[in-house]
Amino acid sequence: MNKFNLYVWVGLVLSASILGTLVYMIQTGELIVDGSNGAANAELMKTLMIIACVSFPIQLLSMMLMSYKPRLSIAVAIISSIALMPITIVFAMGMVFSAIRWRYHQLTPFDTTINVDFDISLPFNKRQNTLIVIPLAIVSIAFIILSQSLGMFLFVLTIFIGFFGKRASNSIYLAIKDAHFYIRPNIFAHCYRIPLQDVKYVKSEKGKMYFDVQTDTEVLQLTATPANATPEEQTKLEELLNRIQK
Repeated sequence: MNKFNLYVWVGLVLSASILGTLVYMIQTGELIVDGSNGAANAELMKTLMIIACVSFPIQLLSMMLMSYKPRLSIAVAIISSIALMPITIVFAMGMVFSAIRWRYHQLTPFDTTINVDFDISLPFNKRQNTLIVIPLAIVSIAFIILSQSLGMFLFVLTIFIGFFGKRASNSIYLAIKDAHFYIRPNIFAHCYRIPLQDVKYVKSEKGKMYFDVQTDTEVLQLTATPANATPEEQTKLEELLNRIQK
C-alpha cells in the first residue's frame, strides 16, 4: 500500500517551495536578511529563513520515522510544522492520516458501506465526539486570537475531528459476525475485520478496553473507548467480550 496520504506530498511540495523561494530571493537580492539595507523586518526575515531551513528536513525525518514509530512521526511532523502554520497544515494533517493508517496496515480493512447483519454491534458514540470537538474549538480560537500559530492547526484538527467523527457515527465501532471481530480504533482509521482466533481481550482501564491482535509479524494492540454507553449498549458490550478469548 502507499504509505503516505496525498496531503503529505502536497504539503512537502509547499514547504520546499517556501524554502526555495526564500533562497531564490536572497540570491537575487530581493530579500536582505543581514539588515544592510536598513529594512525594519530584516530580523523577521532572518528568523523565517532559519525556520524554513530547519522545518523542511525535520518533515522529511518524520516521514522516515513513520514506518518504525508512527506515533512519534506524528509528533515530529506537528513540531516541524507549527512555526510555519497555516501553510504547513496540509503536511501535518496528511501525516496524521498516514501514520494512523500505517500503524494498522497489517490488518484487513472492511468496507462499512456493505450491509452486514452483525451478531453484535456497537456504533460510534456521537456525544463523546461532540465533547471533544467543542472544547478543542474554543482552545483553537483562543490561540488564534492570541496570534499563536498552533491555534490554526488545532482549528483545522477540530474541523477534521468533527467531519470524520460525523462520518464514523454512521458506522460500526465494535462488532462481531460469525468468526470475525470488527473494530474501528479511531475516527481517522479504517474499520478492520479480524479473525476472532487472532484477537485476545487484555483488560479494561479507565474506560478504555485493550485488545491484542496477532498479525503475521507481531502482536498489535488495539484500543476502544465505549464511553457513556447506555444499559443496552453495555449489555451488548458484555456479550461481545464473552465471545473474545481472554
